[in-house]
Amino acid sequence: MFLLLTLAFAAFAESSSRSSSSESSESSEECSSEEGNPGTEPETTTVVDSDENCNATSDSPNDESSPVPSSDSPNDESSPVPSSDSPNDESSPVPSSDSPNDESSPVPSSDSPNDESSPVPSSDNPNDESSPVPSSDSPNDESSSVPSTAAPSSPQYTLPVTEEDKNAAVQCHNKFRSELALGNSLNKTGGNKMPSASNMRKMEWDDNLAKFAAEWANKCSISHSWNGWAGENLAMNGGTFTNKDAFEYACGRWWGELAALGFPKDLILTGENFGGIGHWTQMAWANTDRIGCAMAQNCPNTNWKTYVVCWYYAAGNYFGSPVYEAGEPCSKCSPKCDKAIGLCQ
Repeated sequence: MFLLLTLAFAAFAESSSRSSSSESSESSEECSSEEGNPGTEPETTTVVDSDENCNATSDSPNDESSPVPSSDSPNDESSPVPSSDSPNDESSPVPSSDSPNDESSPVPSSDSPNDESSPVPSSDNPNDESSPVPSSDSPNDESSSVPSTAAPSSPQYTLPVTEEDKNAAVQCHNKFRSELALGNSLNKTGGNKMPSASNMRKMEWDDNLAKFAAEWANKCSISHSWNGWAGENLAMNGGTFTNKDAFEYACGRWWGELAALGFPKDLILTGENFGGIGHWTQMAWANTDRIGCAMAQNCPNTNWKTYVVCWYYAAGNYFGSPVYEAGEPCSKCSPKCDKAIGLCQ
């Protein structure tokens, strides 16, 4: 079974889990970069798994003013690491252009996959669409002909991601987002459907996000990265999967939170309704249009054999903001929309 974890910026995630002593037991947890994340663990089926998703903020997700941080080298320890701030910190999840000492950025939840705490909203807007996703290239590129005297690189637990793997992750997300945009997503009960969406964006794969996700997955921390600017969903499983199967399974489990728990039709994310559904809210966040995922296997010091990390931009899960705007599909898209699937492009 998968353990699910989700990160939230004003609500960066939820985490829930059901862990068992054997790999055959099921456990799921949602890890949200909750600056405190409420998480609940959806029922799982055969192998132990865990999912985590994170980031939320209290301001409007449509602010386009915030820049996105630049990335360091894959082996650079300065890459996104959890903040020491309180999980109830309401600072912003999106990087600010202010001084590096600015403490306004939000902090994902530091809880373990089995923690069921809730995420806390950030005060800034995570849906800034004015900035590019940070580059994964290091300014100190070591590709020159000069021999390196550096120590051997750390063990690699992540698997290479193929085009097929990328397509599987993107198509799964867009299938569910299209279903939601067209008003066909079941909301907890079989006959009750969510309102159609007027501004649901189509997702695309982003190699830089995938690079960051892989760097974090390779640390085998089984917890949120506290990266402060990107949404994050995590899933852990006691079985062994291919990238494609792991991405698709985690995607389905995360989206299944809607039918299992339900969401208010006013579509506003709050601390009260965030628990247990933070993976779904990040997947369904209208302004999120880029995703990058990675999977690590056989991490040491853990019973989880499969560890999935997906990063999202712009980040979602902002408390006090709607997951999306209800209305006629494509009616609030700019500049264009695929009306057949109801997704803005």
